[in-house]
Amino acid sequence: MKRRNLLTALALGTGITLFFGACSQQKEKSEKKHDEVHSHAEAHGNKSEMNHENMHDTGMHESEDISWKPKGDAKTALTADFHFTVGGMEDISPAITTDTDGEKVLKLNVSNNPAALVFHKSFSNVGVRTVLNRENYEGTLKIVHHMKDANTYEFVAINGSKMVMGRMINGKEKIMEESDFEQSSDWFSFSVSAAGSHYKGSIGNKMVVHGHDKEMEKGFVGIMTEGRGILQIKQIEVVPLEAE
Repeated sequence: MKRRNLLTALALGTGITLFFGACSQQKEKSEKKHDEVHSHAEAHGNKSEMNHENMHDTGMHESEDISWKPKGDAKTALTADFHFTVGGMEDISPAITTDTDGEKVLKLNVSNNPAALVFHKSFSNVGVRTVLNRENYEGTLKIVHHMKDANTYEFVAINGSKMVMGRMINGKEKIMEESDFEQSSDWFSFSVSAAGSHYKGSIGNKMVVHGHDKEMEKGFVGIMTEGRGILQIKQIEVVPLEAE
């Protein structure tokens, strides 16, 4: 997959990059390099994975790329950067806390009511990555993209150890692929890419699902909860991609 300033936008202090590999030989080459840098990162722990040298420490980029981290008052921060396409603030009861390493964490106390929190900007071909902890969360968590409303969007969902890729069109769900995955720690990265007709979902540096379908019109990008409990988020990254 061709990338648009991907290494610049998502370069990490330890040299880790967000991986949205292409199919075929280009994908294999990228995966090999990605595995090497992730092995280095794992040797230094999760904290180093979050330290960006060329990004704002908190908030959104002014460019098309987005690197969002919790900052300030939760409701004010979410209102400034996001809006709801499903549910509302009362369904996630947000708070911003600090973990033992001093990093800010968005803590969502999620009710049983579905809620979709999306960035104000819409995207077509896009890569999305979030770093989260769902240890005390039960139910489905989705990364949504190309979202028009509650009835029209694409998604990659995780629930327990299963990942499902699909789309919702006029309220009717279509599944592209589903597969089991392993989660190595409480804090982990969950990422999605949609480039042309190619769609992928990954946990850490491992691609779990891969599907193909007609490209949808551009739409909003974010997360959607369909469960209950405490969901914690340290970071959400969004990068425009080019079609494969």
